[in-house]
This record gives sequence, structure tokens and C-alpha cells, in this order.
Amino acid sequence: MPWTVKTMANKTFLSEEQLARICKQLYNVSPRARLINLRMEKACDLLRNNDWSIAMIAERLGYRDPFNFTHRFTKHVGCSPSAYRKQVMQLNDER
Repeated sequence: MPWTVKTMANKTFLSEEQLARICKQLYNVSPRARLINLRMEKACDLLRNNDWSIAMIAERLGYRDPFNFTHRFTKHVGCSPSAYRKQVMQLNDER
């Protein structure tokens, strides 16, 4: 089941409004922004492994469209997933 703000509210037995208020207090962002941040953090972790394609990572994180994932990742991180993976692999090779 894909994670949504509504799903998070239901899982935590809160209304969407209560979840928004608590999320703003704890993280200083909306629940939707927090969800995107968490997805992008997980994406960075998954991109460190070359075994998974970008499409597989996108699907794992709940993005039906890999292009949407790539757009969001680029906006959030500042480079495409493939460029991020390449940078990480180069850093690992240099160590």
C-alpha cells in the first residue's frame, strides 16, 4: 500500500489535521513534505547499491512512474538519481 498523508494519519490514529500540527511541531514541515523527505533519504540509501535499477527503486518507494521519481529526486537532491549513484560509486572507488 502506498504511503499517503491519509494512510499515516490512519496508522497513527490521528486526524489529518492533528498529524499536520504534530508534524509541523516536530519537523517544521507538512506531513507530505516529511513523507517526501523520508522517501528521498531512502532513495539515497538504495542508490548506493548498483543491483537495483532506478525504476525498481522508484517502485519500491511508491512511485508508479519512474520519471516522476526522477523529477522529485532531482528537485530534492540537486542531481538525477543516476548522477547521484555515479558520484557515490566514484567516492567509494577512491576510498
